[in-house]
Amino acid sequence: MKNKPVEPGLFSVFRLFTGLRLVFAVLRYVSPPERGMLVEIIEPSVLLLLLMIPVVHTQYESILLPFILIISGTGLFVTEAMSYANRPDEISVEMLLLVHMWGSMIMLLIPVVITAVQYRFRTVAIFTVTITIINISMMQLMVGNVWHETALVTASLAFRLVLFLFVGAVVARLMQGQRAQRQALTEANLKLTNHAAMLEQLATTRERNRLARELHDTLAHTLSAMAVQLEAVDALWTAKPEQAHERLQRSIETTRSGLTETRRVLQDLRASPLEDLGLALAVRSLAQSTTARAGLTLDLHVEEVGSLRPDIEQTTYRIAQEALANAANHADAHHLTVQLGQFDSRLTLTVSDDGRGFDPKQIATAKRLGVKGMQERADMVGGTLTVESQPGQGTIVMFSVEVQK
Repeated sequence: MKNKPVEPGLFSVFRLFTGLRLVFAVLRYVSPPERGMLVEIIEPSVLLLLLMIPVVHTQYESILLPFILIISGTGLFVTEAMSYANRPDEISVEMLLLVHMWGSMIMLLIPVVITAVQYRFRTVAIFTVTITIINISMMQLMVGNVWHETALVTASLAFRLVLFLFVGAVVARLMQGQRAQRQALTEANLKLTNHAAMLEQLATTRERNRLARELHDTLAHTLSAMAVQLEAVDALWTAKPEQAHERLQRSIETTRSGLTETRRVLQDLRASPLEDLGLALAVRSLAQSTTARAGLTLDLHVEEVGSLRPDIEQTTYRIAQEALANAANHADAHHLTVQLGQFDSRLTLTVSDDGRGFDPKQIATAKRLGVKGMQERADMVGGTLTVESQPGQGTIVMFSVEVQK
């Protein structure tokens, strides 16, 4: 028997089984006229005590289980052999052997099943054959050759052996299939965990890339323009002070505009509008500020939504942010439509534009527009993302997710 973790629940079943054995042994011991022997009480009592001590069946479970299986499988025959001398005279040897044979059926079947649950069929076969040999040895010790001269006793012994092997084979086969399923489930969970970690890492990388683009389009451009204007101011400072003063004012305006854009980018990174305004007002504010900066007209239909999970709010806001940024920066659009609402148990966000559109089958373009990033975000919360676009016909981005389950 190989040492391996005990299947869950086996010790609980064995405690119940041993407790019932102890109860029956006590009742037999105190009930006349056929009183049992004290040894019939001692064996299940010791087993139950071992099973009731937590430190024993937690730290030494791989040793304890084979031990109690062997004791429960052989102890019954030992007690039968010891009680043979006290049998009533009116009971024949054949009848006594048959009573013990069929009476021990259930008492032995439970250990056989537990062995099949924990170990392979080969171990079950060894255990079954071993207890049968011990049973034969005890009968030989008690009655000599009488036992195999009785066809009914021999047939009962053979039937019990075949029954135990059959039950053990069935249970062992079922447990083998269950272990294979558990292994497959464990591997699937591991793959899912790794996939989720990879998606999170990709989402983080995309956020960093988006932030880098935003800072490049705002802070870097602002600083470059300031450097050029300040160089011109330095060159004109003495010869043309009025032009130098005018360029200095432009530099100040550029600095303020760049500072405002930088603050907006940092605010978007923290997604603080969600904390301050909630999803509906945050999407409304985002749509208005984006179209105002890009000089687009806006058709806005944003309804109040119920209480949502933070991850769904964050995902919806980020998808809206990415879709609006794509429309403002890449679509050459003139008009934007933003819709947000909760219908029954689903939250739906739609961002559409009248821009130049693109072919969704072109993976490189889709990646450039952040479609894959939005799809990954939608998948992480169990939502669906649909992107409909054709060259020259604009783009529609629709995100939907179940919010009440």
